[in-house]
Amino acid sequence: NDYRSAFGISCLPDVKTSVTIGNAFHQTIINPLFILTMQLTLFRYNESRWGIDGDLHINGHHFCDTVEHPLKRLPKGNYTFTHRNHPFLRGDGPMLARNGEIIVGTNALPGLVKGSSIVFNRLYDQLKKAVARGQIITLTIR
Repeated sequence: NDYRSAFGISCLPDVKTSVTIGNAFHQTIINPLFILTMQLTLFRYNESRWGIDGDLHINGHHFCDTVEHPLKRLPKGNYTFTHRNHPFLRGDGPMLARNGEIIVGTNALPGLVKGSSIVFNRLYDQLKKAVARGQIITLTIR
């Protein structure tokens, strides 16, 4: 569990509470913290000896491609963090990545991304804005 302590990441319990608001609308909220949460979801889709390729979504919309080290990845699950202790990293490939780091960019080849610095800066700006709005940043890895 050294990857969690390295980033200050803690697991979040699954929130499956339903709440009905108003008699006329009968609107159900699956996650009552949704408004206060910036939800990042990492969908892993290809695993090879060169790396694990994935898609990173922010609040349900594709943001960028990712690559992780095949042996040093974060396990599937839910995590929370701030813009200062996140697991994201600039780079081309995952071989120099440490435990739990996720390299962001645009997929070039299996296990390789390009344009990582530009994508990382865009992601970091999004994370900073979310923290400034008082949002909790969560990452779900599937």
